[in-house]
Amino acid sequence: MYKKYTLEVTEQKSGASRTIEMDGGNTLDDLSNAILNAVNFDKSHLYMFSLSKKPYGEGYYHPMADLDDGDKSAADASLNSLGLRTRKKLLYVYDFGDDWHFDVTVKKVETVDAPCKTAVIASQGELTQYPEWDEEDPDWDEYEDEFLEDLDWDESEEDFSEDDFSDEGVKVRLVPEKDDTIQKKLEKLPAICRRQWQILAEENMEEAEEMEPLAYSAVEKCGLVVAKDQKNGFFVDVKRGEMEPQEYPCMKELNNQIAMERSFQGLVSAYGVIERETLLAMAEQYGIGSRFSREEKEMCLNRLEEWEQMYSWKKDGQKYETTFLLPLAKGIQKKREEYPGWSYAEWDEESLRLILSGEGLGAFPICETFMKELVFRWGWDPEVAEQLLHMASVEITMGSSEKDFLKAMDPCMREYGCTSQEMKSIRGSLKELYQKLPSAVLRGHCWGEYERKAKGQMELFE
Repeated sequence: MYKKYTLEVTEQKSGASRTIEMDGGNTLDDLSNAILNAVNFDKSHLYMFSLSKKPYGEGYYHPMADLDDGDKSAADASLNSLGLRTRKKLLYVYDFGDDWHFDVTVKKVETVDAPCKTAVIASQGELTQYPEWDEEDPDWDEYEDEFLEDLDWDESEEDFSEDDFSDEGVKVRLVPEKDDTIQKKLEKLPAICRRQWQILAEENMEEAEEMEPLAYSAVEKCGLVVAKDQKNGFFVDVKRGEMEPQEYPCMKELNNQIAMERSFQGLVSAYGVIERETLLAMAEQYGIGSRFSREEKEMCLNRLEEWEQMYSWKKDGQKYETTFLLPLAKGIQKKREEYPGWSYAEWDEESLRLILSGEGLGAFPICETFMKELVFRWGWDPEVAEQLLHMASVEITMGSSEKDFLKAMDPCMREYGCTSQEMKSIRGSLKELYQKLPSAVLRGHCWGEYERKAKGQMELFE
């Protein structure tokens, strides 16, 4: 006798759903493939299932993921082994970067005479894995062919009135608080977050308008601000004492502390994953935080981790630092086992300067070349081009093969409406990006270096 499971899979944000029938002998890895096939997603990212419906906690992970104690491989868990009953719910999280969350509900468990084939028996709603940047904006204007001509816009030729401008935006309201309370809260925060509070407390609206809503998360969590996104603007109630913001003791070395934090974040981002001891040794080598002691540097890293500006975990007596979500970072660390013998890359002077100043992908010339190709040659919107660059960088840093990398990028180009000629040209640029952009799997080296090294070893062997 066999068991047949009827599972309703619902994406949490959109409500789009698929009802799938599967044999109980299939594994959670098989279920993942069935879900992705049903919603027409590629299979190039990590995933996890949680029986407790808690994302990134104890559960069943992609076979390539690095497992913590209590975690299991989805490929080793059959549906029958989970003791599933009607109305039981699981959480399925796919792509730890884009973070797709699906509720999996057991609708029916039947005993049947023969194994059933996996099939989608009901479908409602559509999902797009790589939507265009503007897809949900009803007021989006098509990108114009005259992009470069628009750069010569003459303000004197336009006639504006005050009614043409919206007063929506960040609105700051100051709330009185005791100075010692503010000091205690500030000293717990990373310097970057203390600067965010200072901008708001000084009602520096020009800088406040440029801050992303997510930038408020840490200062809001510690109780210094309360942020509310409303229809008529983004309102922020800010705790403010009698002292000027720069007068608090923990604000004295603020600029130097911010520079140290950005340098740590920049290096960790460039390498993807790095041991804390190695990171601190590099800090000495590159003069990061030279005004501060080793203990102060460790405290700096601890604050960044506590407030989720970076992440860390321990394994085999080592503490690892990353700017990726931990499941993604552990996948990188496991993938490195396939490429032994690579030390951490050393950067040229200009790239190092840009990395330490927090420029991210802007530290690597190939990214600028790629952006120019999309924006100036093919007329892509810069934000959409940057989105494609970000997705490409994640695939490269995670160690995708060139074939899988290009396959993952194709849907993005089709979604943007690229012609065959345009796609052919952009694929050439993507291949160059793949060859020259650093990969976390290779500790900051690029796949072009890896191929040249492998070819040299083969020639030597011959």
